[in-house]
Amino acid sequence: MVKTRKVGEIRNALVLAGIIMLGACLRVLHLGQKSYWWDEVATVEICTVPFSGFWRWLWRFEANMSFYYLLVRLWVHFGHGEAWVRLFSAVAAVASIPLIYAIGTRLSGKGAGLLSALLLSINAAHVAYAQEARSYALLMLLCLLSLVFFLRMRDAGNGNALAYVLVSGLAVYTHFFAVFFLFAQWSSILWLRRDSLQWKKFRLPISLTTIFIAPALFYMFFRRSGQLAFVSPTHLKDLSRLIYFLVADGGRFHKALALLYLLCFGVAVRRVFPLWRSKPGSSQDWGTVVMISCAVLPVIVTFVLSFWVPMFAARYLLICLPPLVLLAAQGLVELRPAWLGIGVCVIIIALSAGSLRWYYAHPKDDWRSLTAYLLQHAQSGDIVVGCPPGAEWPVQHYVSAGPSAATPELSYLAPALLLRDVQNHRSEGKPLPSTRFWMVDWGNSPDAKRIPLAVAPEYERVDEEHFPGTLTLALYASAGQGGNGKF
Repeated sequence: MVKTRKVGEIRNALVLAGIIMLGACLRVLHLGQKSYWWDEVATVEICTVPFSGFWRWLWRFEANMSFYYLLVRLWVHFGHGEAWVRLFSAVAAVASIPLIYAIGTRLSGKGAGLLSALLLSINAAHVAYAQEARSYALLMLLCLLSLVFFLRMRDAGNGNALAYVLVSGLAVYTHFFAVFFLFAQWSSILWLRRDSLQWKKFRLPISLTTIFIAPALFYMFFRRSGQLAFVSPTHLKDLSRLIYFLVADGGRFHKALALLYLLCFGVAVRRVFPLWRSKPGSSQDWGTVVMISCAVLPVIVTFVLSFWVPMFAARYLLICLPPLVLLAAQGLVELRPAWLGIGVCVIIIALSAGSLRWYYAHPKDDWRSLTAYLLQHAQSGDIVVGCPPGAEWPVQHYVSAGPSAATPELSYLAPALLLRDVQNHRSEGKPLPSTRFWMVDWGNSPDAKRIPLAVAPEYERVDEEHFPGTLTLALYASAGQGGNGKF
């Protein structure tokens, strides 16, 4: 019997190692192939400014990801390239795989643990954000660590409680939406009997965590600096878009995967409520209740709050992905008959592979190619106008990343300033700001639609190029100057 148990443990360890290797390969595959997108450029720029400017930037604008920025600031000392900077997120994402195995094993046995690790390793959304120079992979890792210590709270000692306070607080400083994840954890305690001694085990850690994250809560309520300005007003269809995003990064086969995940989720949830009716307050299956709370409550709370302050952004709710995966794996184990669970698992794996293939082939906004084209065709003295304002920032990054003697001298101007200068030319006879300007249109900006009409007849469009994603680069030259363009 002992020998059989050891053989089983060795087999499980080998399978888990294979899953981790698979997850690592998927997260480093094509890691530097795609250009930085706007937010990733922001990461690099924030993490490379002098320390005085760095702290000022955090306090005024980006305290939301401060812990991540501090770590990446150390990381970028060894390089600024796409593959290297993103590797930090890839490492954090790979570390999440054995953690989710440990939680799944604690909840439902080693079979569920291995399935949890496998589903996370092939999840397109998890892979996608493992390949981004943003805080989301680290956030999910810290949320999983928080879950590990939270689930052990009833039985473990002070060391576990202090570890919980530390990783939970750091999760909030990695992204403020971790507050909703902690709220979901703490809400699950209501499942336990109120007269239970177990309640006392949670009081001090929760109190200390609240004190630890108090500065973040202050910033959230009183120093909001526009991080949510991009979020659109909330609609009911955003809920379906969220599940499509979590199971497939919103890509290929997202509807089929969403249905299968929800099926497994329902199977895992189903057994909890009969237990609640027969033994209200029972600690049995409390771990499943924790997962349900962490998967559902952040969605409900942020969705409702979004009708006052729009905040329902899918990537902010990646905190819900690990508990969703854990519940799906638990549901697969509990599906009956057994052949049905195996069949559903095989289909999920196949569809997830299709989603991953879509992700690798799907282009991001290709700022790198746009800047390369601009530098090949620009002349010294040309102006770059970003639409909307800030769209020129990635161009500036890639221009400065590869300086050479042949790089033309460019200046950058906001749309409002360009239109002001044109108006001054008309009314006061002042010279135009330049004989040529390049307009960078990111996402079909309203500014990009307004400028061509507003600058005519002083300027006419002489060239236009489209790039992967939602990027367009157009050259405008003053009348009679031409522009060496294609038109």
